Amino acid sequence: MRQLLAAEGEVRCEKAYASTTAGQLICIFEAASKEAMDAFQKQQGLVPEHLWRIDLESRDGEMANV
Repeated sequence: MRQLLAAEGEVRCEKAYASTTAGQLICIFEAASKEAMDAFQKQQGLVPEHLWRIDLESRDGEMANV
């Protein structure tokens, strides 16, 4: 997690959650593009089970673009 959070470049890990008992890691990344995210995953040795693009989020009870 520290390595992902400290990485610099086109992709930034904004937040990470880990379960030591289940061996799972959930990360929220900000990336310039899908290609940048793909390259980052390869560089970091990440093999995601799921990858979602997020376009909207809730802020103070309202929907907002990410």
